[in-house]
Amino acid sequence: MSNNNIEQILGVLKELKGLILLWVGLFLVCIVLIITLGVSSYRETYRSKTESIIEQKRSLSILVAGIVSGKLDSWENLSIALATRPRLIDSITDGNWPGAIDTLKDVSQSFPFIDRVVLYDPNGIIKADEPAATPSVIGQSRVEKEWFKGITKNWKPYVSGIYQRGASPKINVISIAIPIQIRDSFKKEGAKVIGILQLQVKLDAFQEWIKEANVGRGGLVFIVDQYGHIVYHPKFRSESQIVDFSSVPIVRELMKGLSGARINYNPVEKEKRVAAYRALPKYKWGVVVTQPMKLAFAKRDKELLGLLYGYLAYALLFFILIGLIFHALIVRKISEDKLKVLNEELQVLSLTDPLTGVCNRRGFEVYAHQFLRMAARDNHNGYVLFIDIDNMKWINDNLGHSEGDAVLKEVAEILKNCFRTVDIIARLGGDEFSVLISTAKVGDEKIVIQRLEEQVARRNEACRPPRHPFFLSIGGVACNTHELCDLDKLLSEADKMMYVNKSIKKKQA
Repeated sequence: MSNNNIEQILGVLKELKGLILLWVGLFLVCIVLIITLGVSSYRETYRSKTESIIEQKRSLSILVAGIVSGKLDSWENLSIALATRPRLIDSITDGNWPGAIDTLKDVSQSFPFIDRVVLYDPNGIIKADEPAATPSVIGQSRVEKEWFKGITKNWKPYVSGIYQRGASPKINVISIAIPIQIRDSFKKEGAKVIGILQLQVKLDAFQEWIKEANVGRGGLVFIVDQYGHIVYHPKFRSESQIVDFSSVPIVRELMKGLSGARINYNPVEKEKRVAAYRALPKYKWGVVVTQPMKLAFAKRDKELLGLLYGYLAYALLFFILIGLIFHALIVRKISEDKLKVLNEELQVLSLTDPLTGVCNRRGFEVYAHQFLRMAARDNHNGYVLFIDIDNMKWINDNLGHSEGDAVLKEVAEILKNCFRTVDIIARLGGDEFSVLISTAKVGDEKIVIQRLEEQVARRNEACRPPRHPFFLSIGGVACNTHELCDLDKLLSEADKMMYVNKSIKKKQA
């Protein structure tokens, strides 16, 4: 580029300086404003939508907890009504347990969710059952059962946790146990317990209740008892296996009587979920409404994405507007011919190899000629190295050109580390590099070459597959500083020396 052209461009830029600074300042202010508004709006939308979705799940958990609690209350009331039948009490008082169970034969037919009715004496001994178990369990003791310990604690109605019943078939059930007393009032002091009525309830009854709750796509509701065991879960519906969820964090909170809603990692299902949980204090049970986080927040995320795209569109439009203004200003100040010449000359002055970041051949020639002129003038020593990567073709053919490019970059970095900033490093093309060294005295170049070979050796020692070692062949020639050297001749001689060294290595291999 001529000095005249440079002066013209500098003059144009000086004329536009004030206007450019004004528009750049305006552009930055507007961009900052758009970003600030966008971030603020995004955060507020994120917060409000997240809280709204979690609150919806919390409300749904309250609804489901109300349904479950109401159903359990109705079962308990039914049990109390059955336990206070006069004929039942009279038969037990007379010791007529078969007659007592006859008064309850219609229960399973009238209430399909009741799988079995059992009568016990106050000591937990089975006296009668309907339908009768095969083989008979009459006379067996159930004092070790959790439900028996629960009812005998204060002789009040008790809803048990899930357990596997003793009679065949052995399926998972819960029990509603009611003390049978001589008096009608369960609260009156001095009432005598003459027996226990147990209703064994099938777990599939809970499935019908949960249908009333719409938990959304991929969502589910599950119920746990006071011990963290699954009473109902759509994914765990085995009739013979009790599933323990007591290790799940929110279930542990339910077991403590706590309620809440949050984003929770479920270690059983191994995913993040939006979970709302509600304790049933009366029964010490709990319900959980849960949905995978990505599904629960799908609508929110879609809205946030739309909001983000909207602000990006505003920023892009403003950027385009500013760009058009700049373009109009530049076009007005610089003719198309001058711009074309400017672009051509800028391209000519591209002196850097784009892959490795060192000089390309053009850059090496420019800087080397300048160095050689100064060396001849000031009587400086110089040394030209010609470097070739021995196994580059093998690397490209066997490991691919991407690995070859990586090796070229590594060689360039090693050269940068070995030589000073005043030395001229270049990639002449392919796998050939050259370095023009400004040496303080003869022999300094040998130290630098030794350092280069040591760095390559260290790199190869640390190399692990799929990377592959590479090796360099190096040739060098000193500059005659008493007269202006011919760069092409120096390169040619250094190239020959490199091939001599390469041949020696091949013979030694």
